[in-house]
Amino acid sequence: MATLGRPRGFDRTVALDGALRAFWEQGFESTSIADLTRRLGIAPPSLYAAFGDKRALFLEVLDRYYGRFAEFLDQTLAVPGARRDAIAAMLLGIARFYSTPGLPRGCMVNTVAVPAGEPVLLARLAELRSSVQERLRREARAAADAGELPRDLEPDVLAAVIWTTVLGMSLRSRDGADRAELESTARSIMAIWPPVPMS
Repeated sequence: MATLGRPRGFDRTVALDGALRAFWEQGFESTSIADLTRRLGIAPPSLYAAFGDKRALFLEVLDRYYGRFAEFLDQTLAVPGARRDAIAAMLLGIARFYSTPGLPRGCMVNTVAVPAGEPVLLARLAELRSSVQERLRREARAAADAGELPRDLEPDVLAAVIWTTVLGMSLRSRDGADRAELESTARSIMAIWPPVPMS
């Protein structure tokens, strides 16, 4: 039997995607329950029954978004061979990801507006960003272990530079940078990847 107040044909996955779009475009505070019910095509009782309150829905949306982004990272970093090539593929992929036609620009996790009075949400966003940073550290350390970096370069420093580039690309996309500009940034940062001295 359908949950009371939930419309026939309610698709939870479709509803989550609608909520994701709303939060991504407008931020947490500016997205009202009225906005969500209008986008999702359901009444408030149905929204609360399916997702709980707005905070719970936002957290579920974040996990859904990040799951997709983590899958994207897995695919782009799975390039065989030199870690430099894998990281280059990741950055070029991010340039495309951040400029996908029909979607809000930039990265939701990096740019979504959340007020300071929402510590649980802010902590979850920080946790997700930290997980990406750690993934980049692992890639940089793998590059060092494979002899792709000069011995005097700390791989964590290189990872921090790459992560700062990712954050910058997200903000530039949000401000209107197109795919060509973002791809140019990706290629430029990889062009300064330090060469390994000849032994």
